[in-house]
Amino acid sequence: MLYTNIFLIFGILIILGLSAWAVVLWREVFANQAKLKQFEKQQKDFLASSIKILALAIANDQLDLTEGAIRLKILLDNIDVNLVKQPDLAVFDTIYNATKHMATHDAREAMQLSLKIQQDSERTDLEEQYGEAIKAAAKKLLSTRF
Repeated sequence: MLYTNIFLIFGILIILGLSAWAVVLWREVFANQAKLKQFEKQQKDFLASSIKILALAIANDQLDLTEGAIRLKILLDNIDVNLVKQPDLAVFDTIYNATKHMATHDAREAMQLSLKIQQDSERTDLEEQYGEAIKAAAKKLLSTRF
């Protein structure tokens, strides 16, 4: 009988200890979820702010249309990949896909002049064809809430 009571008390203490530990772990989980939610909100706010800045620069002719469209497509994809599938914003995806083969940075610097001229001509043609749509989409982004 004595051993039974000792084992019973010992078992209850183990259960209480494990229960306390479970409560501590659940609190950590909830705290981590709250931190993650806050981080995601800050990230989304930062992306939204960056989108507004780029859209305003495009609307005010302060940014190259092709570069702006590419940057906006990437930022929009980071918020939601389906945003650039909307008809009003699809031009960003169109420009991105039409220019992704073009060299940038060091690769562009290393290119032959004739290839640079060819890519610049292609980019200019795209801007002439889609310029108004890019500006309209940028203006739409200025009034969009993310």
